[in-house]
Amino acid sequence: MTICISAICEEGAAIINASDDEVGVGFTSSALGRTKWDDLCKGWLAGFAGNVSGAMEVTEWTYKLSPSMPSTDNLDVRSMLETSYRKARMARVEAEILQSRGWTLQEFKDVGRQRLPDATYANIDAHMSLYDLGAELICSGWGAKDDFPSILTVTNPGVCVDHSRLGFWCIGSGATAAQMSLFSRNYSPDIGLEDALYYVAEAKFHAEKAAGVGQRTDIFIEWKGARSDALDPNSDVDTVRKIFNRLKQRDLDPDMRKTIGSIERVHLFKRRKQK
Repeated sequence: MTICISAICEEGAAIINASDDEVGVGFTSSALGRTKWDDLCKGWLAGFAGNVSGAMEVTEWTYKLSPSMPSTDNLDVRSMLETSYRKARMARVEAEILQSRGWTLQEFKDVGRQRLPDATYANIDAHMSLYDLGAELICSGWGAKDDFPSILTVTNPGVCVDHSRLGFWCIGSGATAAQMSLFSRNYSPDIGLEDALYYVAEAKFHAEKAAGVGQRTDIFIEWKGARSDALDPNSDVDTVRKIFNRLKQRDLDPDMRKTIGSIERVHLFKRRKQK
């Protein structure tokens, strides 16, 4: 229940990140009351979708592991994200599946097969392998030695995918609507900031049709070495939304409807209907 969008523009000189502030909690949803974007490590920003507590646990692991990273370049950040997700997931597996038996994850690995009946061991092992943390993160930024920015996503069970070549990606319940909007605009990392800002905002506004996507829009414009800072949601974002309201889909006027009605197959149906 959310939308987070990252898009590269200005031939790789800038990144736009956008999101709503809606989160799902069980069978209901609520406004988070703050942005979904947080500093991940130097030069990188991260947004999330899905299970809030799971996403926060992954983020906490990244904070713990980032000081020991060799660098903040693409490959090292990818490795950190995958490791952080897997650690958060396995900590949940241990707490929810093994602790009720008084077992630790290490004990299960070391002696579980020997001490448990085969059927019991297989059942627990299957539950562990299928466990879904239910969280997804999208991260964008530059390493100190990276010439081009990156957009990465990490999902269960800890698999990181690089979307940098495409130039944009979206996560959350509104992702399909947002992606179709950007594809329809032939979005590419080469376009200028003004067009990119509108197209990303437009994608977010289209995503509001999806279940659980909120009206609030947080937008960050980043460039290498810049401090993370959001556009003003009242003045800046409202300015873009007003343009969207002027450009969005319009109904057919009578002349347009008449032109379409002149198509032979359409005309044939209309004649048959009138009989």
